[in-house]
Amino acid sequence: MRMKALIVGSLALVACGRDEPAPDANNAVAQAPAAPAAQIEPGLYRQATTLLEMKDPTLSAAEAEAAAKAIGQTQSEDRCVTPDMVSDPKELIKSDIAEDCTMQRSVWDGGKIDIALSCPKRDDLSGGNLGLTGTYAADNYSIAMSLQGNDGEVVRMRVDAKRLGDCAG
Repeated sequence: MRMKALIVGSLALVACGRDEPAPDANNAVAQAPAAPAAQIEPGLYRQATTLLEMKDPTLSAAEAEAAAKAIGQTQSEDRCVTPDMVSDPKELIKSDIAEDCTMQRSVWDGGKIDIALSCPKRDDLSGGNLGLTGTYAADNYSIAMSLQGNDGEVVRMRVDAKRLGDCAG
């Protein structure tokens, strides 16, 4: 499947938070400071990925049959989330997608995730639109991913992760 590189890259995304922006210095009304946005705590996470839907008219009959059998299946993997990964989520995204993809929307604030990307069609990638929405806290994240490819591909996945402890080494 030509969208595979985009899908695999998107699964590497980790939900990260940023601190709220500084209040406007000209604001004359005294307000209680907002609680800082949650941020993913670095460490070892168990990430469970469930394929919810997959349609790809470019697949062979055997590939389509294998994809149909994978729907509803969950695969788990342990992943080390480093301090660098949580410090700058935009840079994390850039490293996981094709250079010519364009970020349409990127929200990582207040425990909410809302990301939209579009990627052009080229010889090795059908391109399309990728959306990720979800929530995160210090020790877990949950992301719904949807992909609409330029060649009619449709993929929906869910990723749920829970922090297990510190990374080894």
